[in-house]
Amino acid sequence: MKPADSQKQFLLQEYSQIRGEIMWNIKQITETERYAIAISGLVWAWLVTQQWNLALIIAVAIPALATKLLHYKRKGFSAAIWSLAEYIYKIEDTFLLQNKAGELLGWEHRERKTPLGSWNQTYWNLLFWGNILIAVIYLLTQLIQGGIFRF
Repeated sequence: MKPADSQKQFLLQEYSQIRGEIMWNIKQITETERYAIAISGLVWAWLVTQQWNLALIIAVAIPALATKLLHYKRKGFSAAIWSLAEYIYKIEDTFLLQNKAGELLGWEHRERKTPLGSWNQTYWNLLFWGNILIAVIYLLTQLIQGGIFRF
């Protein structure tokens, strides 16, 4: 059953608003990814300029911890997008727009047919494990040089 004209107007405005919310969440994801790499790079750049002391052991953990925390934040934005997308999918169903082949039209209908890449998870895994690897190398280097046990 297609909606009445007043319902159409409401649904179109709602659709537009929700698409805006999805775009805002996507922007937040991009910024979160940028912050994670920036924090990691800044901490490592700072660490290599410091004379070793035991307090730096805490600083060595900051890039990996920040990456993990920001990854959880990113997952929250992603969950919000999926929730909003589900509602848009229902709005698209309400209009029953079809092409000549009888396929339902609309962005969310199209996205469901397109396999999603795993780049986001790969990005976060590489960043997290890269930070862990750098931390281990950094600490081993300090141990070999005798810096860790020097007070």
